[in-house]
Amino acid sequence: MAEESKKENSKSVGQDSGSSKEDTEIELIEKRSKQIISKLDKLVSYKHNFLRGIVGGIGTAIGATLIAGVIVAVFAAFVDTVDEFPLINDIIESTHLNDLNSSEAAE
Repeated sequence: MAEESKKENSKSVGQDSGSSKEDTEIELIEKRSKQIISKLDKLVSYKHNFLRGIVGGIGTAIGATLIAGVIVAVFAAFVDTVDEFPLINDIIESTHLNDLNSSEAAE
């Protein structure tokens, strides 16, 4: 309704339809600039930054845990097959890792 009154006013003053097109473009620009400003306000707010930091920290902790689990699983599979390599087998025997493994199996 406000646009209709603007169009009528512009026609009565003697302006052509090109200015009403410019008015709608200006209104669209104003609307989008307000949206951008509200998004920027949200991005720089302390509450938003705090929550983003918490979520980022939890995500990092979960990701690091998953990667560490995969590394440990690969290492455990490697240690199980190490009996075929004499040099590595000698290192395991000198550090008594075999004794730890057999004591856990006895329990």
